[in-house]
Amino acid sequence: MRRVRPLPLGRSGPNRLMPVILAPMAYIATLALAGFLVVQGLVADWRAGMDGVLTVEIPAAADIPTTQARVSAALAALGAHPDVASAEVITAERADRMLQDWVGDAVDLSAFPLPILLDIRLVPGAGEGEAAVQALLQAVPEAEPIRAEAWLEELRGLVDVIELAALGVLALAVAAAVATVIAVSAANFTAWRSVVELLHVMGAEDRFVAGAFQRAALRQAGLGGLVGVGLAAATGLAVAWSLGRVDPLLVDQFALPAWAWWPLALVPVGTALLAMVTARLTVLLALRRLT
Repeated sequence: MRRVRPLPLGRSGPNRLMPVILAPMAYIATLALAGFLVVQGLVADWRAGMDGVLTVEIPAAADIPTTQARVSAALAALGAHPDVASAEVITAERADRMLQDWVGDAVDLSAFPLPILLDIRLVPGAGEGEAAVQALLQAVPEAEPIRAEAWLEELRGLVDVIELAALGVLALAVAAAVATVIAVSAANFTAWRSVVELLHVMGAEDRFVAGAFQRAALRQAGLGGLVGVGLAAATGLAVAWSLGRVDPLLVDQFALPAWAWWPLALVPVGTALLAMVTARLTVLLALRRLT
């Protein structure tokens, strides 16, 4: 037997606008949340890549034998230290490739007395390798450890700004969605006020009337949330395709972690539930004013 609904709100004019208005908000919220999660994943990858890793710079001496003696002494000191798992020289070819990304191919780097770089891997539990660094400096006083702490602090400040901006956009989208649902629910209530008053006279409870409004808001907001997330997914695919054309490695670097897909998939559900609760509270407040 088909259930009779005294308030066919799904066909009302104000209610039809809800998906149209909420879809862009869900789109913006999804992109803001995705940006926040991508930044979180990048920071976690950077920190994981730097844990247990040290880089040491050995300045080039006036002659090649002296430079080679410094490198040999440094490798011997590091190899004998229990906190060091491995230590190797970053080859000139690898260093050239790293520097060419910054200076371009027009500069001949072989004409410059470039320092020697050592890539050091610490054993688990060695912390920042302070003891190994001290042993290295005793053997080669000219060595200069390159510490990433200062750079990481500056990066952390930039990441904090990006995260706050993303969360701010997300909060604004949520606030705008709530305001939209309140406005649509109030307009619906005004449009159906005479029917609501008649239902009151017939003995209908407030929760029965509010239930009709909240069910309509749930359906329309869910539809808007699905459309918004679908558009955001299309945008993400377009961005991934563009990054892949520049460098396929960028796609993996800026990809969302596996666990991050769940919050994005829940955006339509969150949009629908938020609209349902907001519509119910708005209508209940309006019903109290009738009595």
